[in-house]
Amino acid sequence: MHVRQINWSENCWRWILFTFTIINFWCGTKCEDESIASLRGHSVVLTCPVDVTSCGDLHSVKWFKGTDRIAVVSGNGEVVNIQKEFNGRISIDHSPNGPATRLHIKGVQVPDEGTYVCESTFLEPLESCNNLGAYSIDFKVLVPPSAILILDEEGNQLKNSTTLGPLREGHTLGGTCEVRGARPAPLVGWYRAGKRLTDSVTIDESNDLFLVKSILSLVLSRQELASTIECRVETPALEHIVTNQLVLDLQVRPTKISLTGVKHHTVQGTKVLLQCQVFGARPAANVTWYNSTRALNPDGEPLSTISTKTYLQNDGTFETVSQLIFTATRYENGVAIRCE
Repeated sequence: MHVRQINWSENCWRWILFTFTIINFWCGTKCEDESIASLRGHSVVLTCPVDVTSCGDLHSVKWFKGTDRIAVVSGNGEVVNIQKEFNGRISIDHSPNGPATRLHIKGVQVPDEGTYVCESTFLEPLESCNNLGAYSIDFKVLVPPSAILILDEEGNQLKNSTTLGPLREGHTLGGTCEVRGARPAPLVGWYRAGKRLTDSVTIDESNDLFLVKSILSLVLSRQELASTIECRVETPALEHIVTNQLVLDLQVRPTKISLTGVKHHTVQGTKVLLQCQVFGARPAANVTWYNSTRALNPDGEPLSTISTKTYLQNDGTFETVSQLIFTATRYENGVAIRCE
């Protein structure tokens, strides 16, 4: 019988070692079997599946946080050893016959966040055992924001639903939505009518908690008429999205002025009706009538009548309708009558 001897080269061994290292590194960072999150101060239970039926009698279960062993329990559950620094905060609920071993952590704090691994060892693993030896749990600690603030350009705090204004069209509105003391870093942004506005976001971390600022710089236009803008804060540490609003009182100039009435000429002694309409203004425009260069006084013109009404439009602007009624005389001949 001829026996062939295989000689492994140094390069081949290096390639195997490199491949093994890459696989371990990738799985160490990407292959968590489960992800769990809990609020700071709450208790959490981490569950490690144990398949005694397929694998045989259990020798022990070890719990690790990262690479540090924090607890071990014997297969029969009679011996439990918990690292000193976790005494009083960690306990183990273990059943020798499976199907799981549970690690209880009381009053979780931010440093408790990390990857927990339970390693189950069997006395004589059966052929049917598919146990890979370790079960990984990615544990996150959630901290609700300690404060959600809206600040003006000078850093003064604004209450929710504050009305800003009167503001002018073309003015640049600045403001900051600031979220303090949260974990993880929340999503923060400014919105109008459900659409995200352009802002700049800064994120700072201190003592494992995040400070997030969404800074708004908005050039006001007719899009902001009768509108509200809101700061939205979204984080898994809160059950719902939190919104704080600002109401904008925006002033805009008229888009159109229309003067109607006499088209060609009129006859002396007849009543003349002139109507001036002003569109798209906020607040409602004030209309002044002029006879040549003289402003007409609505309450002091014995030979004429001026009546003015305003109508609120759907976009928040006003239509102003002013009517001038007078009796035509020879003194109005060739005179320019206008409204402003």
